[in-house]
Amino acid sequence: MSIRGLWRWFWSQENLLSRWMLHTLIVVVGLGTVYGYYWYWNQLVDTFYHISPWLLPIVPDSPTASLFFTFAVLYLAYDRHRGRLGGIEQGARIGFVRGFVEAFAMVTMVKYGIWAVVIIYWAYALGEPYHWQHGMLTASHLAMVFAACVYGRFFRYRLLHLAWVALWTIMNDIIDYRLAVYPWLSRHLLPYLADVERFTFVMSIASIALAALYICLRQRKLPGT
Repeated sequence: MSIRGLWRWFWSQENLLSRWMLHTLIVVVGLGTVYGYYWYWNQLVDTFYHISPWLLPIVPDSPTASLFFTFAVLYLAYDRHRGRLGGIEQGARIGFVRGFVEAFAMVTMVKYGIWAVVIIYWAYALGEPYHWQHGMLTASHLAMVFAACVYGRFFRYRLLHLAWVALWTIMNDIIDYRLAVYPWLSRHLLPYLADVERFTFVMSIASIALAALYICLRQRKLPGT
């Protein structure tokens, strides 16, 4: 097989939805999710004791995004196990829970993947020392964006699901910055907190718009449309 042929095969639906690829993705993203919640542990404890335990679901951003992406890939693996992958091309309808999970994964993986990388290098530009963890976080968060964009074409969420996710996403941003449960930031960024908040809202709108674009592109490819 030529390099071009190998490249095309790698990006093909046959490979991306193969059993080994889906299972590998579930394991890798699942382990990253566990590490992500561990990364947030101190902030979760602080929120529980000093702010409100009711806000705990709002605190972890990237880990929750990758958790929902893991569930979305599990749905794809289940489709493969039941021989239902053909429903992707035919636009078969899915239940509300699955649609919400897929839309949530799509929006938040892109949003927080880009957000985290920008925040890391924004702080670095303001004088934050660069550590090896920053490189690791950069790679893992860019991988989040990449995975969402690649597998987003296999998701079947609709506008209804996206509307609920959009509501949650905007509400999450408002609570983050009004009740101070946003991800802990470098001290170099604290004087620019209002700018960080604005950037976060911009990323929410952009990610929701991208998820909506995937719906439009999917509908154009459906038979009879």
